[in-house]
Amino acid sequence: MLVVAITLLFIDLPILDPALSIVITAFVLYNVAHNLRSTSVFFLQGVPDDVDLAALEHNLTILDHVQSIHHTQVWSMDGVQHVLTTHIVVDDRRDPVPTGGHQRPV
Repeated sequence: MLVVAITLLFIDLPILDPALSIVITAFVLYNVAHNLRSTSVFFLQGVPDDVDLAALEHNLTILDHVQSIHHTQVWSMDGVQHVLTTHIVVDDRRDPVPTGGHQRPV
């Protein structure tokens, strides 16, 4: 922009100003299009790119006493922290082991 302003001081070439505006607009539109998909997935609470949902379900189904898993949903709260909700059907056990509210990464 500064180069165009200095050039217009010495040379009467009025087309430079609108041409620079078009270049800046094209640059902004390119960056919007480039980031639109990832932003849309985030706002629509889609599955994050770094989460393999099939592998996650498989790792949960191989745990002891797990019969099946359904309605699994993963989304990102802020782009870094992800949330998982799922329905897990477990064996009917007579001696339930209390979890005590502990959480661990899967």
